[in-house]
Amino acid sequence: MKYTKFEIENFKGIQNLTLDLEKKPTSKIITLVGLNECGKTSILEAINFLHKDQPDSQKHKLIPKKDKLKFNGSVIVRGDLSLNKEDNIRIKEFAKTIGVLDIKPIKLLSISNESLFDNSNFIKSKHTWELYISIKNKESDDFVEIDDQNEIWKKIADYIEDNLLPKILYYPDFLFNFPNKIYLDKDFSKTKKQEQFRDIIQDILSSIDIDLTIEDHLINRIKDSSEGVQEALEHTLSKMSSKISKVVLEAWKNIMNIKGKEFSVDAKSEKITEQVKNQQGAKVNKQRNVYYLEFKLKEGTEKYFISERSLGFKWFFTFLLFTEFRKNRKTDLGETIFLLDEPASNLHSTAQKKLLAKFSNLVSSKCRLIYTTHSHHLINPKWLEGAYIIRNEAIDYKRGFDFDTNNTNINAIPYKKFVATHPKQQDYFQPILDALEYQPGLLEKIPGIILTEGKFDFYILKYIDQVYLNNKYKHLHFYPGNGADGNDQVIRLYMAWGRDYKILLDGNGGGEKAKKRYKKVFGEVIQNHISTFTDINSDFDYAIEDLFKTNEKLNITKLFDEKASTFNKSKFNTMIQSLLLQKKKVDISEETIKKFKEIFDYLDC
Repeated sequence: MKYTKFEIENFKGIQNLTLDLEKKPTSKIITLVGLNECGKTSILEAINFLHKDQPDSQKHKLIPKKDKLKFNGSVIVRGDLSLNKEDNIRIKEFAKTIGVLDIKPIKLLSISNESLFDNSNFIKSKHTWELYISIKNKESDDFVEIDDQNEIWKKIADYIEDNLLPKILYYPDFLFNFPNKIYLDKDFSKTKKQEQFRDIIQDILSSIDIDLTIEDHLINRIKDSSEGVQEALEHTLSKMSSKISKVVLEAWKNIMNIKGKEFSVDAKSEKITEQVKNQQGAKVNKQRNVYYLEFKLKEGTEKYFISERSLGFKWFFTFLLFTEFRKNRKTDLGETIFLLDEPASNLHSTAQKKLLAKFSNLVSSKCRLIYTTHSHHLINPKWLEGAYIIRNEAIDYKRGFDFDTNNTNINAIPYKKFVATHPKQQDYFQPILDALEYQPGLLEKIPGIILTEGKFDFYILKYIDQVYLNNKYKHLHFYPGNGADGNDQVIRLYMAWGRDYKILLDGNGGGEKAKKRYKKVFGEVIQNHISTFTDINSDFDYAIEDLFKTNEKLNITKLFDEKASTFNKSKFNTMIQSLLLQKKKVDISEETIKKFKEIFDYLDC
């Protein structure tokens, strides 16, 4: 089970916002880009609100800023989910245990968390499930639809919530203080507000052996001083130390030198005094033992608490601990969504760039990542299909602090749509422009580029090379141009730098026309830099998508729209982007691959 869409209404500065996680091409990594105070954090808080409600006494903080004076309405967060075949198999198996003979597959589910207000006073909360269930039982030969008043509906909904519903994990900041003592007793851990740390201890144990538990294999062994049990405890702690060292230090070694370092995990107990009521109801002091673990970094003969290490180390240690172990939790059957707010914003640029690589490792078939940033070091151009520009209508940075904070309206606009409709508002997408528009220094080696007609030519060429030719031509730097004849500025820039460039155009009439125009504008000096497909092979007198066979184009179109009966260029190109992101092969003939290889070899001369 996975979330497909989030809809937010009247949440703080958000009036009405939709985050579509399934828009084509899909992406497992969603980047929310924007300037400070634009509302990025509010979006993450709203998504988290769907699973983690606020106390009634704090509900007033949800009221839209512009309506603080008198708000009569509802704050609503809604999430749409899709269920797959495996989900329905589990639901059917459970339904049989409560007397259901058969149940129709459930495809969609919508859940919402609503807080109602009257004159800015909180009235009540409403948690709603839109879940259509049709069952067949002993009383009926046909399927009967049941609603939320039916006990069977309630039991099936409870089963889905407890076992299949995706987890939403919101980490506003990994720079919180890592405790020197992580308490193992469930009640005392809750008192110390360490539940999330205790859960991670269980995740580490489960990664070693699914049957290991805190109670049986840590607490009970700490209590028992017999030699055999203490040996078993030491072995367990050693395994935990090795596991943490492998997961954390393997990643950290790519960032800085960590030779001669390892983690150690020690188990200890201490006496505490707490107040309890005796049989007469009077409060008395009572002593008891509580049990805890200490995590330390060992350097030579010295051991240091995590809290004693550098800011960068503490951040990455906590991040890796809370994601790498958490993402593999065996009991989580649905997709896990990680929400990260401005990750590593206080760390240097090298650490931020290394974090991007860890993001790629974090997401999988079971995990999705949504993170906010205003740092260009934390934006990967490969993930732009999943990038949103977050925009607060109240803020105009060109006017400094002269804006009305009460008239907020936070929007999330897909990056490419925003650039197309607001080309002059570069303040909002400057971080992405910084990542894409490379400005070389005087001493830097600038690679030669091959200008393609547009982004779709770029994606097609990268797809064939990366997925079918094993990156054989990765040294060819393709540049997604601005149409067949719209690349004058880039050409002039490379001519001024004295750097190599090539222009690759389609073999149709448009490509030939653009070639003539470039020669007219820049003169014969450009002759050796420009080629059409027909210059490579006289038979290639067509656009790049026609290098594919007719059936191949249709099959790729149908991957985007299964009802399509003819080739559609837009759907075809969109699907190519998705296939490239997924590194997924489709049935393409050797003849087609040979055509592309001929083009690559020509450009590689």
